[in-house]
Amino acid sequence: MCDRRILSSDPHDRDELVAESAAAERYTLRLAERVTDGYAAKFDRHDDQAGNPPLGFRRLAEPPYTLEVDPEAISSAVALFERYAIGTVSIEQVGHETHLEPDRIRYILRNPLYNGWIRRHRGAAETRRPAAWRVNPPVSDELWARVEDVRRSKTQGGGPRRSGHLDLLAGLLECVCGRRLRSDGTFGDGRHRKLHLKPCEAWGPQARYGDETWEVPVLAQVAGLTIDDGVIARVVAALGSPDRPIGLDRARIERQMRDLALDHVAERIDDSAYLERLGHLRLDLATVDATARGELAAKRAVEWLRVLADTWVNADVPEAKADLLHAIYDRIVVVGRSIVAARLTPAAYSNGLALALPQVVMARPEGFEPPTI
Repeated sequence: MCDRRILSSDPHDRDELVAESAAAERYTLRLAERVTDGYAAKFDRHDDQAGNPPLGFRRLAEPPYTLEVDPEAISSAVALFERYAIGTVSIEQVGHETHLEPDRIRYILRNPLYNGWIRRHRGAAETRRPAAWRVNPPVSDELWARVEDVRRSKTQGGGPRRSGHLDLLAGLLECVCGRRLRSDGTFGDGRHRKLHLKPCEAWGPQARYGDETWEVPVLAQVAGLTIDDGVIARVVAALGSPDRPIGLDRARIERQMRDLALDHVAERIDDSAYLERLGHLRLDLATVDATARGELAAKRAVEWLRVLADTWVNADVPEAKADLLHAIYDRIVVVGRSIVAARLTPAAYSNGLALALPQVVMARPEGFEPPTI
């Protein structure tokens, strides 16, 4: 408009102003259509999602310029998944350690390209196809599932933590009757306590106990975490066994199938998109069932255990200890003062933590009767 000296304030220029604006809008719309058609054609013909390659990938130097794994850089991206999968660090902390922007790390951790899937669009209109490296993706199905679980656990609940006392076992304690224990203020001496609402017969008459009743033995068990040659040998033998279960991958895919069905019933996706995505998930399920067992990299599990042990030793604030406990325990079943069972998280089981934690500990908190383990 400036080059042509067209002024919106000049009545004599309005016709030309409208004509120039309409022409520019037509050009913009047609250009957008051509770019969209080009992306769609590349996705249909070459199973390529176009755009700039993310960390760990590069484009072929010759046509059709499709994506491929960059063997020199992919280890940096996989290291982000392995670090975050521990469940004890935030994305901001990973960014501080790697000097990457947190938003870029979030994009990488959510990008299925690392798990061997080419993606077009997002949300309800998303379409996925297996990439050329889907058979042996940089980020395995198990590691991808662990990162998904960690991301989901960090987005549930919302809101800041309470100031003052921090409940290390918040949401983890459950009675044998199935009712969860909840925080219930403090005793007269200032100790925080848990409440069993309407105690069951197995629990007994006393509805409230102090937090230390269960915190002390649980902290003692984690403090007894041992990573020696004997433990490493047992972990390698267990995870390398041909009888190792693959239920984690199957459960993840089945959950995605249920979520997809709910989206279809709620009309958030149309029939064609639903059937196409369902076909991909069924193919994933068949691949999981056909995968030879015992292929988990035991070395990665041992590294996970060592990092967890080092992180626990260096956790000098209650918030860090609480995050670690929630990364280790999925549920702690109790009856009164006694701990009946402790169920670990899927990530903890898949990395052999059950073989490294002591099964029996003796905890004697000063001034209190020791609870039964």
